[in-house]
Amino acid sequence: MQKPLPWLVGGLALTGLASMLSGLGEGGTMSLAQIELTLPGLIVGAAGQFCLWRGMRSGIATLWQGLWSGAARQAGTSAPGDQERPPRRVDPFEDEAPLSDFDADAVFARYMEKRAAQEPDMPSAPIAAAAGPAPSPRPAARPAFGRKGV
Repeated sequence: MQKPLPWLVGGLALTGLASMLSGLGEGGTMSLAQIELTLPGLIVGAAGQFCLWRGMRSGIATLWQGLWSGAARQAGTSAPGDQERPPRRVDPFEDEAPLSDFDADAVFARYMEKRAAQEPDMPSAPIAAAAGPAPSPRPAARPAFGRKGV
């Protein structure tokens, strides 16, 4: 948990600096020095407002946690932040004993052995007579949209 006081002090300081940057130059007219400091003043002002917002947010969180921990102590139970940490999650990449005895390489090797045993011996050269007539080099022309071929 972050402390709200440094955020609030930083936010007030940055907001004050931004107002000083915007107040430089002559009053009532826009001088060149004032135009040159407009963008830095806006950036510093936005940073100051962000710091103020973070300070308010962490202050409310601190108050909220203080209320719940005080009520839990009165009731005799522990606060949500006072509980013990849950056990550490197991990292799957740590070197530990495998959880199962499944071996994918062994399964693949058995599959390949069964596949080789089931397939009949294939001849090295295909038989030409079993293939049937040779296909024509050009398929039959189909009607198509567009120009006709010669």
